[in-house]
Amino acid sequence: MKRWFAMLAALLMLVPAAAQAQLATVEVKFVGTITGSAADTLMINGQKWTGPLPDFPYKAGDQITVSMNVRPSSEYLDPNYPSKPVDGIYRFSVIGASQLQNFPSATAIAPITAMDVSGPISAAGGLQTSQGLVMTYNSNSGTWGMEMPTGSYSLFQFDGPGYLYDPASDSLSLTSTTRDPVYGCTDQGSGCFGLSGSMTDSAIRRAPVYGTDGSTRGFFSMLFSGDWFVNGIKQGGGSTEVPEPGQLGMMALALLPLLARQRGRLARA
Repeated sequence: MKRWFAMLAALLMLVPAAAQAQLATVEVKFVGTITGSAADTLMINGQKWTGPLPDFPYKAGDQITVSMNVRPSSEYLDPNYPSKPVDGIYRFSVIGASQLQNFPSATAIAPITAMDVSGPISAAGGLQTSQGLVMTYNSNSGTWGMEMPTGSYSLFQFDGPGYLYDPASDSLSLTSTTRDPVYGCTDQGSGCFGLSGSMTDSAIRRAPVYGTDGSTRGFFSMLFSGDWFVNGIKQGGGSTEVPEPGQLGMMALALLPLLARQRGRLARA
């Protein structure tokens, strides 16, 4: 009998305390494969580019990961909060650093605390914005999830490798940045393009191509398909899901009647 209760105790230890679940930073990650590279989508002066291209760091078939940490507002999850949802599912709008100043005391928000893209793409730390991503916390099961109420999302600002067009020779060279070489895309000269997509597909859209004279001469996009994960649990796509600690705890509780019946049979034997 002690063995049964030891197993039950081990399962229950995997169940996080409510306070821990509420205050924890939530990791959000998109893991995908590039299906449309810059070479496939490059437009210069309104025309598809058919000339020679220098090697670009990302090609079709390459893996790409976009990750961020979000910090849901803890006061919204307080048991005494007057607007506790009837179904027990809390929702938090994900916002970037530049949007936080517009919500100094708001609840039901989840500011981005870190953003990273695998490879030479980088996120502008203080200029991040986010639209369409909503984090959920199911207080019934203790699990985090994600929704896209409009069916799509967008994240800005990003900077990364690109092309520089020379109108005199009608040729392209590779550059380490897509920032405007003259003025910068913002006052701080941060990135020029954004990520957008849905639960199964994403894209770097319209990364600018500047001319050697400083004018915008074209753009390119990179498309990639894959899966979204929240705290390692798949939210959209084809990967295998694994039980979260909250689900394991419910399974353990479901075993209690079985353990009681087993103990009764042992006592009568």
